[in-house]
Amino acid sequence: MKYIYKKSDMINILKSNPVIIMDTNVWLDLYSLSPETISDVVEAIDRSNLIWIPHQVFIEFHRRVKDVRERNLKRYDLLKEEVCDVISKANNQITSLFNTYNKHKLMDIITLQKEIEDFLREASKKAKNSLMDTQVNHEKEMKANSISMDGDFIEDYLLAIKEDYSESNGFSVMQLLEIYEEGEKRYKYKIPPGFTDLKKGTDSSSEIPERKYGDLIIWKEILDYVGKRPVNVIFVNNERKSDWWVPENIKKNRIPTVLEQEFQSATKNQASLYMVPFYELVHHLGEELYISKNSILEITEKIAFISDVNKYFKENLNTIIQNYKDSLSDKMTTELSINALGEYVAGGNIDEIDDIEITGIKTLNEHFEFDTSDFEVNVAFQAEVTANANVVVYWGKENNTSGLVEIKALCEFGLVYTIDYTKEVMNSYSIYDEDVTSIKITKIIFDEYQLDGENFDEGEYTCPDCGRAYSGEDDGGNGFCVNCAWNH
Repeated sequence: MKYIYKKSDMINILKSNPVIIMDTNVWLDLYSLSPETISDVVEAIDRSNLIWIPHQVFIEFHRRVKDVRERNLKRYDLLKEEVCDVISKANNQITSLFNTYNKHKLMDIITLQKEIEDFLREASKKAKNSLMDTQVNHEKEMKANSISMDGDFIEDYLLAIKEDYSESNGFSVMQLLEIYEEGEKRYKYKIPPGFTDLKKGTDSSSEIPERKYGDLIIWKEILDYVGKRPVNVIFVNNERKSDWWVPENIKKNRIPTVLEQEFQSATKNQASLYMVPFYELVHHLGEELYISKNSILEITEKIAFISDVNKYFKENLNTIIQNYKDSLSDKMTTELSINALGEYVAGGNIDEIDDIEITGIKTLNEHFEFDTSDFEVNVAFQAEVTANANVVVYWGKENNTSGLVEIKALCEFGLVYTIDYTKEVMNSYSIYDEDVTSIKITKIIFDEYQLDGENFDEGEYTCPDCGRAYSGEDDGGNGFCVNCAWNH
């Protein structure tokens, strides 16, 4: 794992009595650690007397802590439900397969089916009981370390610090409005921090509900703080987005130049800014802050694994998606059948579709995000899907034609991979959920000479509007003659 700073440099920075400022995501990520490690880290932070917390961090933490705490408290309950659900679905699928392949109800096969179903029921029962016991022990362990559904010592610690602050509670409304106006300009030109939060919604728990400016408000609070008392700052940030960090091949310390310039301007060049992820802070300064070796090991090993997973998915995302695409034919056949019905083609609408053959799936863009709380990787990608199909086109009044068409569709896919921390990275992921999040038919191409025109060119039909008889040459579509079709 690569570190931004040398350990010896960070120890020297610590000797200058800097202020350590931890972003909201760092405080919330603590809940994913073991109870002993959480307690150990918070006590070490408290002993250091180096922590300062921006008011915006309090606001964001308060908005999210209940959900994060509940998810981590109930993690094995949730796992139990999902494991049992997977086994139940597998049992239903197996029953369906046996029904399909044993239509004549052969007794040997029925006996085998019952044995498999009984085995899965027993496996589900065992998994349920084991995970219930694990959940009970987990809750006892969390409770022993003062973490429950009603509150915990992390939240209590932050509230105690907030009450001890003599400064005002963040910016005034007018100051916030000025920051919002500046944020509009900064985000337009992708000036850090926070421009990747542009699409964030509002926060109904706040009188000033603009969530998208949260990072910028935190940054402005830091500048305001060091402007009044120039001091070195270690800003601990677990974000991986480009609005806080620049690539390591551009700058060694990875701090955007604009942030360094603003920091130096605020401190009149009397202090320095250092920005590190939490695992680097713990690795370099854990012993200096009197964090136990076991806690340091848990944090650095977990973060190292997360870093390796992120690197693996970044380098192999195209291959992972390609492997998934190889199994898409059946799913896309169904999806295209549903979505192509009713589409306009050859002067009418598709009434029937059959014999769909997927001829191409071209990936247009893809991205992923590692949810470290649930240890899931969420993958999303767009693809252009091409297929051939036989269709029946309906014109009305029992008039139709049929033939071969080529269908093009733009599709969006969402995949969820669960990550097994106990395995090597390349074998650690398995697909948990998949979904075609959207599908849009973009084009239907047909060759008029390949369409069956026997119901189109022959015979005469009566227009329901004007009542006159017309042939295929005068057909305006949808069962009306060429003179009346434009009214419909």
